[in-house]
Amino acid sequence: MRGAGDPVQDATQSPQILTFFGRAQLFWDLSSADAAQRKAAAQRLVAALVKAQTAGSGAPEDATFGDEGALCQDLIYCLRRLIRGLASSRDGAREGFGLALMLALRACPAVDAEKLFAFALETLQVKGGGSAQEEKECGFGRLFLCLALARAGRCDAAPLAQRVAEELLRIQGTKSFVAEACSHTLQVLAESVPRAALAESLAPLLRGRLDGVDKGDMAPEQLELMVCPRAARGSRTSNGSRPRARPLP
Repeated sequence: MRGAGDPVQDATQSPQILTFFGRAQLFWDLSSADAAQRKAAAQRLVAALVKAQTAGSGAPEDATFGDEGALCQDLIYCLRRLIRGLASSRDGAREGFGLALMLALRACPAVDAEKLFAFALETLQVKGGGSAQEEKECGFGRLFLCLALARAGRCDAAPLAQRVAEELLRIQGTKSFVAEACSHTLQVLAESVPRAALAESLAPLLRGRLDGVDKGDMAPEQLELMVCPRAARGSRTSNGSRPRARPLP
Protein backbone atom coordinates (compact mmCIF):
# COMPACT_ATOMS: atom_id res chain seq x y z
CA MET A 1 0.00 0.00 0.00
CA ARG A 2 1.30 3.47 -0.84
CA GLY A 3 1.56 5.79 2.13
CA ALA A 4 2.10 9.47 2.83
CA GLY A 5 5.08 10.89 1.03
CA ASP A 6 5.03 8.22 -1.65
CA PRO A 7 6.63 9.72 -4.82
CA VAL A 8 4.11 8.21 -7.22
CA GLN A 9 1.11 9.37 -5.22
CA ASP A 10 2.67 12.80 -4.73
CA ALA A 11 3.23 13.06 -8.48
CA THR A 12 -0.46 13.42 -9.14
CA GLN A 13 -1.13 15.94 -6.38
CA SER A 14 1.04 18.90 -7.38
CA PRO A 15 1.76 20.83 -10.57
CA GLN A 16 5.45 20.31 -9.76
CA ILE A 17 4.91 16.68 -10.44
CA LEU A 18 7.68 14.82 -12.14
CA THR A 19 10.46 14.68 -9.57
CA PHE A 20 13.28 12.28 -10.35
CA PHE A 21 12.06 9.61 -7.93
CA GLY A 22 8.40 9.98 -8.81
CA ARG A 23 9.11 9.73 -12.52
CA ALA A 24 11.43 6.75 -12.09
CA GLN A 25 8.81 4.85 -10.07
CA LEU A 26 6.07 5.54 -12.60
CA PHE A 27 8.15 4.26 -15.51
CA TRP A 28 9.25 1.26 -13.50
CA ASP A 29 5.61 0.38 -12.76
CA LEU A 30 4.71 0.71 -16.45
CA SER A 31 6.95 -2.31 -17.07
CA SER A 32 5.33 -4.45 -14.39
CA ALA A 33 4.11 -7.94 -15.25
CA ASP A 34 0.93 -7.06 -13.32
CA ALA A 35 -1.65 -5.56 -15.70
CA ALA A 36 -3.44 -3.67 -12.91
CA GLN A 37 -0.17 -2.07 -11.79
CA ARG A 38 0.64 -1.05 -15.36
CA LYS A 39 -2.80 0.50 -15.80
CA ALA A 40 -2.57 2.43 -12.52
CA ALA A 41 0.89 3.73 -13.42
CA ALA A 42 -0.24 4.83 -16.88
CA GLN A 43 -3.22 6.68 -15.42
CA ARG A 44 -1.07 8.39 -12.77
CA LEU A 45 1.54 9.41 -15.31
CA VAL A 46 -0.98 10.91 -17.71
CA ALA A 47 -2.83 12.71 -14.92
CA ALA A 48 0.49 14.19 -13.88
CA LEU A 49 1.34 15.21 -17.44
CA VAL A 50 -2.02 16.92 -17.90
CA LYS A 51 -1.36 18.94 -14.73
CA ALA A 52 2.12 19.83 -15.92
CA GLN A 53 0.87 20.82 -19.37
CA THR A 54 -1.87 22.99 -17.84
CA ALA A 55 0.36 24.66 -15.27
CA GLY A 56 3.68 24.83 -17.07
CA SER A 57 5.10 26.94 -19.86
CA GLY A 58 5.93 25.48 -23.23
CA ALA A 59 9.43 24.62 -24.39
CA PRO A 60 10.11 27.59 -26.72
CA GLU A 61 12.54 25.91 -29.11
CA ASP A 62 11.22 22.36 -29.19
CA ALA A 63 8.81 21.44 -31.98
CA THR A 64 9.38 17.67 -31.90
CA PHE A 65 5.76 16.82 -31.10
CA GLY A 66 3.94 20.08 -31.81
CA ASP A 67 4.32 23.77 -32.45
CA GLU A 68 7.18 25.55 -30.68
CA GLY A 69 6.07 26.45 -27.17
CA ALA A 70 2.91 24.32 -27.34
CA LEU A 71 4.09 21.51 -25.06
CA CYS A 72 5.75 21.63 -21.66
CA GLN A 73 9.17 20.06 -21.16
CA ASP A 74 7.82 17.27 -18.92
CA LEU A 75 5.39 16.14 -21.62
CA ILE A 76 8.07 16.22 -24.33
CA TYR A 77 10.47 14.22 -22.17
CA CYS A 78 7.87 11.61 -21.27
CA LEU A 79 6.69 11.17 -24.86
CA ARG A 80 10.28 10.48 -25.91
CA ARG A 81 10.70 7.96 -23.13
CA LEU A 82 7.37 6.26 -23.80
CA ILE A 83 8.29 5.83 -27.46
CA ARG A 84 11.66 4.30 -26.58
CA GLY A 85 9.96 1.99 -24.09
CA LEU A 86 7.80 0.47 -26.81
CA ALA A 87 10.84 -1.51 -27.98
CA SER A 88 11.65 -2.90 -24.53
CA SER A 89 11.35 -6.64 -23.99
CA ARG A 90 11.18 -6.30 -20.21
CA ASP A 91 8.13 -7.94 -18.58
CA GLY A 92 5.05 -5.90 -19.58
CA ALA A 93 6.92 -2.83 -20.86
CA ARG A 94 5.41 -2.73 -24.34
CA GLU A 95 1.88 -3.05 -22.99
CA GLY A 96 2.45 -0.49 -20.23
CA PHE A 97 4.29 2.08 -22.32
CA GLY A 98 1.81 1.60 -25.17
CA LEU A 99 -1.13 2.17 -22.84
CA ALA A 100 0.46 5.30 -21.35
CA LEU A 101 1.22 6.66 -24.83
CA MET A 102 -2.36 6.04 -25.96
CA LEU A 103 -3.79 7.79 -22.88
CA ALA A 104 -1.38 10.72 -23.31
CA LEU A 105 -2.42 11.14 -26.95
CA ARG A 106 -6.07 11.17 -25.92
CA ALA A 107 -5.55 13.61 -23.06
CA CYS A 108 -3.18 16.04 -24.79
CA PRO A 109 -4.64 17.26 -28.10
CA ALA A 110 -1.78 19.74 -28.54
CA VAL A 111 0.47 16.80 -29.42
CA ASP A 112 0.81 16.59 -33.21
CA ALA A 113 0.19 12.93 -34.08
CA GLU A 114 1.92 13.16 -37.45
CA LYS A 115 5.09 14.61 -35.91
CA LEU A 116 5.03 12.01 -33.16
CA PHE A 117 4.64 9.18 -35.69
CA ALA A 118 7.55 10.45 -37.77
CA PHE A 119 9.78 10.86 -34.69
CA ALA A 120 8.86 7.39 -33.42
CA LEU A 121 9.63 5.68 -36.74
CA GLU A 122 13.04 7.32 -36.72
CA THR A 123 13.63 6.29 -33.10
CA LEU A 124 12.37 2.72 -33.45
CA GLN A 125 14.83 1.57 -36.04
CA VAL A 126 18.13 -0.25 -35.86
CA LYS A 127 20.97 1.86 -37.18
CA GLY A 128 24.09 0.21 -38.47
CA GLY A 129 24.66 -3.50 -37.98
CA GLY A 130 22.02 -4.22 -35.36
CA SER A 131 21.28 -7.74 -34.17
CA ALA A 132 18.27 -9.82 -35.11
CA GLN A 133 16.96 -9.32 -31.57
CA GLU A 134 17.18 -5.54 -31.93
CA GLU A 135 15.32 -5.72 -35.24
CA LYS A 136 12.61 -7.81 -33.57
CA GLU A 137 12.24 -5.41 -30.63
CA CYS A 138 12.00 -2.37 -32.90
CA GLY A 139 9.39 -4.15 -35.03
CA PHE A 140 7.27 -4.83 -31.96
CA GLY A 141 7.79 -1.23 -30.88
CA ARG A 142 6.42 0.06 -34.19
CA LEU A 143 3.43 -2.28 -33.94
CA PHE A 144 2.57 -0.98 -30.46
CA LEU A 145 3.09 2.58 -31.70
CA CYS A 146 0.50 2.08 -34.46
CA LEU A 147 -1.89 0.46 -31.99
CA ALA A 148 -1.55 3.38 -29.56
CA LEU A 149 -2.30 5.91 -32.31
CA ALA A 150 -5.32 3.93 -33.52
CA ARG A 151 -6.76 3.38 -30.05
CA ALA A 152 -6.25 7.04 -29.20
CA GLY A 153 -8.30 8.02 -32.25
CA ARG A 154 -5.51 10.28 -33.51
CA CYS A 155 -5.41 9.09 -37.16
CA ASP A 156 -8.31 11.26 -38.33
CA ALA A 157 -6.41 12.67 -41.30
CA ALA A 158 -6.36 10.37 -44.32
CA PRO A 159 -2.61 10.83 -45.01
CA LEU A 160 -1.64 9.76 -41.48
CA ALA A 161 -4.14 6.89 -41.49
CA GLN A 162 -2.60 5.68 -44.73
CA ARG A 163 0.97 5.92 -43.42
CA VAL A 164 0.06 4.00 -40.28
CA ALA A 165 -1.69 1.32 -42.37
CA GLU A 166 1.27 1.06 -44.73
CA GLU A 167 3.62 0.60 -41.78
CA LEU A 168 1.40 -2.14 -40.36
CA LEU A 169 1.34 -3.93 -43.70
CA ARG A 170 5.11 -3.63 -43.93
CA ILE A 171 5.55 -5.12 -40.44
CA GLN A 172 3.07 -7.86 -41.31
CA GLY A 173 5.23 -8.90 -44.23
CA THR A 174 8.38 -9.28 -42.13
CA LYS A 175 7.47 -11.94 -39.57
CA SER A 176 4.62 -14.46 -39.59
CA PHE A 177 4.21 -14.35 -35.79
CA VAL A 178 3.03 -10.71 -35.90
CA ALA A 179 0.77 -11.08 -38.93
CA GLU A 180 -2.50 -11.50 -37.03
CA ALA A 181 -1.60 -8.75 -34.54
CA CYS A 182 -1.04 -6.37 -37.47
CA SER A 183 -4.40 -7.28 -38.99
CA HIS A 184 -6.11 -6.72 -35.65
CA THR A 185 -4.47 -3.29 -35.38
CA LEU A 186 -5.59 -2.45 -38.93
CA GLN A 187 -9.14 -3.29 -37.87
CA VAL A 188 -8.82 -1.02 -34.82
CA LEU A 189 -7.51 1.70 -37.14
CA ALA A 190 -10.40 1.28 -39.59
CA GLU A 191 -12.90 1.53 -36.74
CA SER A 192 -11.30 4.73 -35.42
CA VAL A 193 -11.11 6.90 -38.53
CA PRO A 194 -13.86 9.02 -40.11
CA ARG A 195 -15.68 7.61 -43.12
CA ALA A 196 -13.82 9.96 -45.48
CA ALA A 197 -10.41 8.70 -44.37
CA LEU A 198 -11.61 5.10 -44.64
CA ALA A 199 -12.84 5.58 -48.20
CA GLU A 200 -9.90 7.74 -49.31
CA SER A 201 -6.98 5.77 -47.96
CA LEU A 202 -7.61 2.60 -45.97
CA ALA A 203 -10.19 0.74 -48.06
CA PRO A 204 -8.28 1.04 -51.37
CA LEU A 205 -5.03 0.07 -49.66
CA LEU A 206 -6.52 -3.04 -48.08
CA ARG A 207 -8.41 -3.99 -51.23
CA GLY A 208 -5.16 -3.84 -53.17
CA ARG A 209 -3.53 -6.17 -50.65
CA LEU A 210 -6.24 -8.80 -51.18
CA ASP A 211 -6.73 -8.57 -54.94
CA GLY A 212 -6.43 -11.95 -56.61
CA VAL A 213 -6.50 -13.97 -53.38
CA ASP A 214 -9.21 -16.62 -53.18
CA LYS A 215 -11.13 -16.60 -49.90
CA GLY A 216 -10.57 -20.32 -49.49
CA ASP A 217 -6.81 -19.82 -49.61
CA MET A 218 -6.64 -16.92 -47.18
CA ALA A 219 -4.61 -17.10 -43.99
CA PRO A 220 -6.29 -15.89 -40.77
CA GLU A 221 -4.65 -12.46 -41.01
CA GLN A 222 -5.91 -12.08 -44.59
CA LEU A 223 -9.45 -12.93 -43.55
CA GLU A 224 -9.28 -10.26 -40.86
CA LEU A 225 -8.03 -7.78 -43.44
CA MET A 226 -10.94 -8.67 -45.70
CA VAL A 227 -13.53 -7.60 -43.11
CA CYS A 228 -11.47 -4.62 -41.93
CA PRO A 229 -13.10 -1.97 -44.20
CA ARG A 230 -16.55 -3.21 -43.13
CA ALA A 231 -15.84 -2.69 -39.44
CA ALA A 232 -18.48 -0.21 -38.33
CA ARG A 233 -18.89 -0.88 -34.68
CA GLY A 234 -17.42 1.99 -32.73
CA SER A 235 -16.35 3.85 -35.87
CA ARG A 236 -16.84 7.55 -36.46
CA THR A 237 -18.19 9.49 -39.38
CA SER A 238 -16.72 12.84 -40.40
CA ASN A 239 -19.15 14.67 -38.08
CA GLY A 240 -18.32 12.45 -35.12
CA SER A 241 -21.47 10.31 -35.11
CA ARG A 242 -21.30 6.53 -34.79
CA PRO A 243 -23.09 4.60 -37.53
CA ARG A 244 -24.71 1.22 -36.98
CA ALA A 245 -23.23 -0.23 -40.13
CA ARG A 246 -20.66 0.75 -42.66
CA PRO A 247 -20.89 -0.53 -46.24
CA LEU A 248 -17.66 -1.21 -48.08
CA PRO A 249 -16.73 2.11 -49.69
